[in-house]
Amino acid sequence: MNIIQRHAREFYPIMLDKSNFHSRPELSIRAVRSQILEYHKLSHKLVFLSELMFQTRIKYDEHLKECKKLENCQYNKYCDDILFFLNEEVEKINIIIQPNEFNLDDKTQIQEFEIEVIQKLKLLSLGQEIVYEDLINELSELKEYLYLNKRNWMQLFSGKLLDMVAGGIIEEVTAKSIVDFVKSEYSTILNK
Repeated sequence: MNIIQRHAREFYPIMLDKSNFHSRPELSIRAVRSQILEYHKLSHKLVFLSELMFQTRIKYDEHLKECKKLENCQYNKYCDDILFFLNEEVEKINIIIQPNEFNLDDKTQIQEFEIEVIQKLKLLSLGQEIVYEDLINELSELKEYLYLNKRNWMQLFSGKLLDMVAGGIIEEVTAKSIVDFVKSEYSTILNK
């Protein structure tokens, strides 16, 4: 969890409290708008809003399992309103975000990127399960840094690979094949 996600998780109960027991979602919306002004980078605002959406969906799903009044439930209405608003804010930011920043679509592609790199690593690391797990942990950790711009994120990715080569965790040939794969398959999102 990165610092912005942590801020969002800490802010989530405050957002709920502002709504006057879920009866006034506009008060929560006002609080969110005020809070995202604290972040200057659009990508940071996106991370913050995405984490609020994630937290809201979790609570909403938990509530739906037990809810008896589905259509007339104030909490359901509140969550619907908040999720709609948060999604609108995300879409607004995605329109104006700079090409060198990760937008929501790019973040989805990074998830796919991680899965494909892991599949490629399975082929490269037959018989080297410890190395494979180290690489998976490093890739998972990189998702925490998507608030960086694309150039800095790619430098971090390359640096992690170099550290692993220097530490003897992977061979230079393996690192080179991973970098070549990334450059060929994901150049459109990572080289902007």
